[in-house]
Amino acid sequence: MRSKRFRLYFLIFTFGVVLALSFVYTANLRAEEPCLQGKTSAWRSGDPLGEWTYHVLVHWESEGAGPEEFFILLGLEECSCVCDRFEAAFAETIGYSMNEPGISTGNSADLYVHYRGEFSCDGFPGTPAVPVIRVTPFPDPNGPGPSGTGEIVFHANWPPEPTVDPPGAYLMMQTPAGSCVGALDGVLPGCRCATPVRRESWSDTKKRFR
Repeated sequence: MRSKRFRLYFLIFTFGVVLALSFVYTANLRAEEPCLQGKTSAWRSGDPLGEWTYHVLVHWESEGAGPEEFFILLGLEECSCVCDRFEAAFAETIGYSMNEPGISTGNSADLYVHYRGEFSCDGFPGTPAVPVIRVTPFPDPNGPGPSGTGEIVFHANWPPEPTVDPPGAYLMMQTPAGSCVGALDGVLPGCRCATPVRRESWSDTKKRFR
C-alpha cells in the first residue's frame, strides 16, 4: 500500500516538475521573441516619386492595444548632406496591414488598415534626432491589432545599400504601453554625400533607447 502511494506521489511530483520547467522554457522563448522585426527590398522602378522603390515588410507582437505609429530609422545620421539632398516620397496610401476578423465590423473592407508616411531628417517626438520615416494608420475604428504583419512602400532617388550584419537599421513602434525597437534586415537608401556613412551596429542603436 505504501509502495503504491509512494509511486503515486512520485508521479505527481515528477509531473509537476516537468510542467514547471515547460512553463519556464516557454516563457523564456516568448521573452526572446522580438516585438518588432522587418525585411526590406528595393528595385529601380523609375517612379515619378523616386527612381528607387523600397518595400518594407513589418511584423509586430505587442500586448494590449496595437501600434499607434511605426518609425523606420534609415541609418543616415552620419550622412552630411542628408537634410539638403535626400527626400523620401510617398503615395497618399503607403501600405496596409490586415486585422483579425474578430475585430472587424463584418465588412471585408474593414479588415484592412491603411497607412500614410512622412519623412524628417532630424527625427520625430519620441525618436532619436536622425533621419526617420514615420508611418501612421489613417483614422479608423478598426486600427492595427496587437499582432500583425504590414507592408510599407516608399520612394527615393538614392540607390540601396545593404544594412549591416547583424541588421543595423532599425524599426521602432509606439503603442499606448510604450515603445519597442526591432531590427530591419535587407537594404535601405545609401549615402550619396562626399563623406561616407557608417551604419550603426545593433548594440549601438539599442543604446539610444536606454
